[in-house]
Amino acid sequence: MSVRYRGYIDPLIDAGRLLKRVEEHPSIERILIEEWLKPPYYRELKKVIVFETRPPEDIRKIHERMEFVGLGLRVNTYPGPV
Repeated sequence: MSVRYRGYIDPLIDAGRLLKRVEEHPSIERILIEEWLKPPYYRELKKVIVFETRPPEDIRKIHERMEFVGLGLRVNTYPGPV
């Protein structure tokens, strides 16, 4: 059993469509949509894409790609891999 690393994306498009785009990446081991409470008042829910990879450097690559094409923003980046 090996460690999986998690990445999180705040979708700028429909979360279901973004999930389908992200899951095409070959290093994705697991992917799902979670609902998080939205700051600053934490009264509204928003959908966040949560994905797992085995190589931790792929999280950065996926985040950079999603931001470059304008589909999502990285969130919850701390703590990073040690």
